[in-house]
Amino acid sequence: KYQFGSQFILSNDQQAQYLVREFLINLYQGIPVSIWYDWCNDGTNPDEREHNFGTVTHDLKPKAAYLAAKTLSSTLKGYRIEKRLDLGSANDFALKLTKNGNEALAFWTVSKSHQLSFPLPPGKGMLINLLGDKTKLSWKTDGLKLTVSQSPQYLLIKGK
Repeated sequence: KYQFGSQFILSNDQQAQYLVREFLINLYQGIPVSIWYDWCNDGTNPDEREHNFGTVTHDLKPKAAYLAAKTLSSTLKGYRIEKRLDLGSANDFALKLTKNGNEALAFWTVSKSHQLSFPLPPGKGMLINLLGDKTKLSWKTDGLKLTVSQSPQYLLIKGK
């Protein structure tokens, strides 16, 4: 169970980041069920935290958290977490996932944005951000350098 103090109000971006990170960590730890409170905002006051827990607004428009959950589930459907990669800092997370011989990474940091080098053989792939924007990538023998932030991203590695 994750809970925040009574005075703590998350921005829409933070809510999206936390939702995806919670789901990924729970999967990594073998926790079979994740419950996110709430599906729909309970009101329209931006300063009332009870009105802002939803993944959709009070009038059912998707918030960033909804789009982030949709991106996570559609991007990693059928993948299994194999392991957490050691990136040299406990604040940096990279989960290696596999599905039918295909590989993917889900990665983020809980500190400030910075560059990381991922130890990958030469290859190509698709980088997908928290909300589903896609960028084609290729990298050489020295691995892949990417900027990591508090927003989880996904790298779908093209098979050989």
